[in-house]
Amino acid sequence: MASTTPEGAVKKILSDYLISIGCIQASHASEATFANTGWFFWPVPTGFGVAGIADVIGHYKGRFFSLEVKAPGRNDQKNRGMSPAQKHHLDAILKSGGYAYVFDGSDEDVKALKDWIGDIDERLSSLRDGGAVGIDKKETE
Repeated sequence: MASTTPEGAVKKILSDYLISIGCIQASHASEATFANTGWFFWPVPTGFGVAGIADVIGHYKGRFFSLEVKAPGRNDQKNRGMSPAQKHHLDAILKSGGYAYVFDGSDEDVKALKDWIGDIDERLSSLRDGGAVGIDKKETE
């Protein structure tokens, strides 16, 4: 049996969680078209790709996310081990209203992702119940 890298183990945790909340893992765009809850995609880095694009991109119930996966233990490093290009993309996504995060599988990171998912579900539930949708916390900070 092949061994898994520390980052590979974190990717498995993330994939399993996204699938558990109803997202489909899309290998190409036509598969993602039919996902009502959401989809996620692992861009394959090649010489023709975008430098610094996150490890996983997708959406959950219409909200875009981009997650940069890192092996555990990089919290003390500058930008949690992100390259300047990765940091640039993460910041741009946050500024445009998407969710972008460095994810290492720690309890703190899992909680942050689950909280974000919970906020979306709560807002959609409020809409179905006739309530108003509030402003994102990040937008008011």
